[in-house]
Amino acid sequence: MACAAAAAAALFAVPVTPASAALADGTSVAEHHPLPSDTTVPPGVDKFPVMTVLIGLQAGQSRRVSDQLTLSLTDSHHPEVDNDLACFDSSGRQIGDESNGGTNDQAVSALAMRASMILTADHTGIYQCTIMAANTDSQPAIARAGTSLTQGTFLDVDNFTADPPGEWEGPFCPSDDSQPPPWPTCLYFGGGQDAPPTILFDDGPASTWTAGPDATSVDVAGQLQVTSCFYGTHSCRPDYYGDSRFGFPAEDHAVFRTHMELIQLDPAGNPCAVTRSAELKLDATNDIHHLLVNYQIPAPVFTTCGGSRTFKVRLMLDWVSGNPLKIDTGTATRANVIVRQTRPTTKVPVTVGTDQATAVARVGGAGLTIGLINGVVDPRPVGTVIAENAPAGTVEPTGSAVNLTVSLGSVTVPDVEGETQNAAVQALSAAGLIPTVGLQQACINPGRVISQQPAAGTDVRVGAATRITVDTGNPRTCNTK
Repeated sequence: MACAAAAAAALFAVPVTPASAALADGTSVAEHHPLPSDTTVPPGVDKFPVMTVLIGLQAGQSRRVSDQLTLSLTDSHHPEVDNDLACFDSSGRQIGDESNGGTNDQAVSALAMRASMILTADHTGIYQCTIMAANTDSQPAIARAGTSLTQGTFLDVDNFTADPPGEWEGPFCPSDDSQPPPWPTCLYFGGGQDAPPTILFDDGPASTWTAGPDATSVDVAGQLQVTSCFYGTHSCRPDYYGDSRFGFPAEDHAVFRTHMELIQLDPAGNPCAVTRSAELKLDATNDIHHLLVNYQIPAPVFTTCGGSRTFKVRLMLDWVSGNPLKIDTGTATRANVIVRQTRPTTKVPVTVGTDQATAVARVGGAGLTIGLINGVVDPRPVGTVIAENAPAGTVEPTGSAVNLTVSLGSVTVPDVEGETQNAAVQALSAAGLIPTVGLQQACINPGRVISQQPAAGTDVRVGAATRITVDTGNPRTCNTK
C-alpha cells in the first residue's frame, strides 16, 4: 500500500487528462488518451508514473480502463520491465486490484505491453488512473508517445450502460514458487507431469456474468502471463524444471497454443453459443522468461439461448513442447467483459397455442422479428405454435428474432401390407397421407402390397409421402418356378 500511495502522490507530476466517456446511439465508445510525448523511465525505479487520466464517477458507476505501455530499451541483457495499471481516489487510496504484467523481453526497438481492469466507484468523486512502469535496466527506458489508436503508449476509458461489467482472475500464484513444500496453488503445463485442467477461470456458479436485457453485443479483454520453467529458475517449482537431470537448460524455449472463449449459457447452465478469440501459437524463450499474451473477443448476445444472457469465460492453453509453463498470478492473468451495444427493449408475446399467422402478427406488433420457423410432427392441429426460443414475457432488445416451432400435425401410418393396391391407396389417403406406388415382380404375394415405407405405426406429419411396393408376379408363373 505504501507503493500505491507513493505512486498516487506522484500522479500530478505527469500529464493529466480528464475523461468523460459516453455512449453514442447505444454504443460504448472508448475515449483514447495518447501519451503526448516520449517519456524517460529511469532505471531501478518501481512503479514510475508515465501518464494519468482523471475520471469523474458517481457512486456505483463503472468504467473499463485499458492501457498500452510501449517501452524502448538500450540494454541487451534482457532486463525486466513491467506495466502496472492502477486507479486511485483523490486521497491516494487504490481502488480495486491493479492489472500488471512483466517480461524480460529485450525490447531494443519497442515492446508493447497491454493491461485492462474495471474501475468501480465506491463514492462519488474524481478518480485517477495511471500507467506505471518498472525498469531494471542499467540505462533509462523510453515510453513512446501514442501515435495512433494502436501505436505507442495510451490509456483508453470505456463507458457502457447501467449493465454491470464482469471480471475473472486466474488462481493466485507467487512469483517465486521454488520454496520447499507445502507449495501454494500454481498451475503448470507440460514437463511430463499430469496436465492440469485447461480452464483457468473457475467453472462454478460464481464464475458467471449476466448481461442486461438491452445488451446486443459485449466485449471481452483478457490477458495471460506465463513463465518458461527452464532449469534453475526461481519462478518455478523444482519438479517442473525443464531438465533437472543435467543441471543446465536442455531447452531454450517453451511452445504452446492458446485462445480465450466467451460461452453463453442456456437457462439450464449448459453452453448455448461459444465465441473464440484467435488461436495463437507462441514461443516463450528462456531469455524472455515471462511472456505476455492479450486476447480480445467482440461477441453478439445471442437471442436463441432460451432468454438466458449468462456468460462465463475460459482461457485455454495447450502445451506443445520445450520447458514446462507456469501460469503467473491472478492480477497478470485475468479477463473482464463489458456491454458494447444496447437497444431499447420489449417483451416476447405469447405465441404458444396460437396459429402461425396470429403468432407472426403478435411478434411483429411487439417490435420483434420472426426468425426460423421449424415444423415438427406433433398431434396438435397443423400450424399450431408449440414452442418459441424465448419464453413469453422474456425481455429482449427490439428487433430481436423470435424462432417458432410449429406443428405439422401427426398421422399414424396404417398397416397396408397384404392389401390390394387399391385398398392400400384408399387407406393411406383416408389417413391424410400421399401414397406412391412401386411395382416389383417378387412372387411373394402376387397382386398384394409386400412392403411399405414408413413402416406401419410410425407417426408422420399430415400430408407426408408414403411408398408401397406391390408384387406384380403372376400366380401361375410364380407357382411354376
